[in-house]
Amino acid sequence: METFEYVIIGGGMAAASAIKGIRSVDRANAIALISAEATTPYNRPALSKALWHGATIPSIMEKNPSEQVRPLLQTTVQAIDPAGRIVSTSQGPIGYRKLLIATGAEPRRLPGGDGSTIYFQSLADYQAMRRRVDLGLGTTHIVGSGLLAAELAVGVRAQGADVTLHCRGSYPCDGLLPQQLGQHLLAHLRARGVEVQTNRTAARIDPAGSSSTIHFENGESVRSHCTVACIGVTPRVDVARTGGISVRNGILIDAHMQTSQPDIYAAGDVVEYEVARLGSWMLSNHEENACVGGITAGQVMAGKSLAYAPVPYYYSTIGDINIEAVGSTDARLDTRVSMDGDDGLSYYLDRDGRIVGVLFFNGKPDIEAAKEMIGTISPGLAAVG
Repeated sequence: METFEYVIIGGGMAAASAIKGIRSVDRANAIALISAEATTPYNRPALSKALWHGATIPSIMEKNPSEQVRPLLQTTVQAIDPAGRIVSTSQGPIGYRKLLIATGAEPRRLPGGDGSTIYFQSLADYQAMRRRVDLGLGTTHIVGSGLLAAELAVGVRAQGADVTLHCRGSYPCDGLLPQQLGQHLLAHLRARGVEVQTNRTAARIDPAGSSSTIHFENGESVRSHCTVACIGVTPRVDVARTGGISVRNGILIDAHMQTSQPDIYAAGDVVEYEVARLGSWMLSNHEENACVGGITAGQVMAGKSLAYAPVPYYYSTIGDINIEAVGSTDARLDTRVSMDGDDGLSYYLDRDGRIVGVLFFNGKPDIEAAKEMIGTISPGLAAVG
């Protein structure tokens, strides 16, 4: 059995960032990267953004920072043995001294079977979707109410193809945008030629050869030759559970990225971490958490003393609209919105009047200032309404 100083389970941006973190401290010891995907890590946000607007696949591949990295691609992990420091894989057992779990999150699925439906997440999903769009088989139907679905809808339109976006609420991104901003986004998408069907929640998708039928809760249905679903994700925690690692919504980590088992760390979409400014634990399925968390985990694994204390941050580009946000941006919270033409700003307040989230809708965002506001009370905001 071969043993490595560092073993990383996962092939995403958190894994790639962890390698950079390790190499910033330890240039010599070998790293094994275990990934179920067929390629080495790549820039995942580009799948719904840059690749639809002129970027090429080679341009989004992560550069390997060291020849001392052994990629084990198309390899799955069955179990972790913390006592023996062994990872059981489809290619046989691998020993480790330090282990990172960066298994990411699994797309949620609708009843009816996958069939030809693309539950969008990976490079292979982008390639499959792009082939169908380029073949011009008909309208692309995207089921989803989040940023990813809206980004993909704009990407399809950029190819000159027809696309319909099916949203559960009265406007896209209703889970994070207050109504005033959401209606502005809805108008923008329609102006770009995206057909947006609102108040349409998908109940199931039935496969039918190379096509599928989407059934909605209101009793309507539509036949589609290119069906894409973006209905959220669930952290992949099964491998962690085999090692007796503490899991709640995700893998629980401390301020040093360590799990409940010694010398086993976790980073990226799979982790649940404490946000001190909010006084709560969160999942974050966004680029900054994967990159900064991955680098921090790698450095800590290599012996550097660091603490991970982020305020969640994410961004999105949907046509001409740029969204940047920090903290918890749940549209069910009390919100305070201001608009100036196409530019908007929204504050999200908890029951005590504390600012728990700030979202910039176009404009000139001051992200660092917004992060400093998280957890504070603004009398001016609390007095409104």
